[in-house]
Amino acid sequence: MKHRPRTNNIVTTILSILLIGGFLYFFIIPPQQTAQPNIDRPFQPSKRNSGGIITRFDLRNITATRNALANKERILILTPIARWYDEYWQNLMKLSYPHELIDLGFIVPKGFEGDQVLEKLKAKLRETQGSKGAQTGKKFNLVTLLRQDVEVPMSQDEKGIVLL
Repeated sequence: MKHRPRTNNIVTTILSILLIGGFLYFFIIPPQQTAQPNIDRPFQPSKRNSGGIITRFDLRNITATRNALANKERILILTPIARWYDEYWQNLMKLSYPHELIDLGFIVPKGFEGDQVLEKLKAKLRETQGSKGAQTGKKFNLVTLLRQDVEVPMSQDEKGIVLL
């Protein structure tokens, strides 16, 4: 008996054409431009409190304009800080953007080093945010201190099995 080659099935042909068409559509045709968000509206994050001490902010509707200073747009500088560096604080104080439009956030680790950083940070904030800071125009709009609730590992060395 002679083996006769199988003829193409009509379903296979249609599926092949659809697959090739889909490939051409998604990989060759450039995507369409999406509409630009309205950047003229002021910053208004939707604030939703979950009922506890955690506050959630919907950051999807945050916009910025080209004239941030003229529109008095606020900015946030969020800093994870494990060691205190006086130079970092000095650079924050030298920012030319108005300090009343700057929010600061610091994430401080739990532990001995975090305690030291927290004390130095509190001392600097008393100087800046107190009545003296208000007189010099260096007072920041809002300062948030976040403390980690777990100990930071002392070492990040990887230990494993040595293969000989």
